[in-house]
Amino acid sequence: MDRQRVAREFFWNKQPRKIMAVEAKTGRVLWTKTSRVSPITLAAGQGRVLYHDGSKVVCLNSQDGNELWSSPPAKTRRTVTMNFGPKLVDNSMHAVLNRQNVR
Repeated sequence: MDRQRVAREFFWNKQPRKIMAVEAKTGRVLWTKTSRVSPITLAAGQGRVLYHDGSKVVCLNSQDGNELWSSPPAKTRRTVTMNFGPKLVDNSMHAVLNRQNVR
């Protein structure tokens, strides 16, 4: 798809989405959480699920979906299109995963 067309026509509507953990072997849903999730920010690893909710980075426990911490407000572009969103970068994620007691 043409990059300029995407920038003009496909915007993130900021509506809440369902985040869920599913047991791979059985397909059983372990937990669900409803939250805004900025495009292409959902990441999981080391027992954590991270995403940008449009205003901050949120970290959930991957076992139960409970929020472990959230960052102070993190700026984004004024308009977020579906293929260009805030990114959680591997090295940054590693540093973020090692933070404790962030609220």
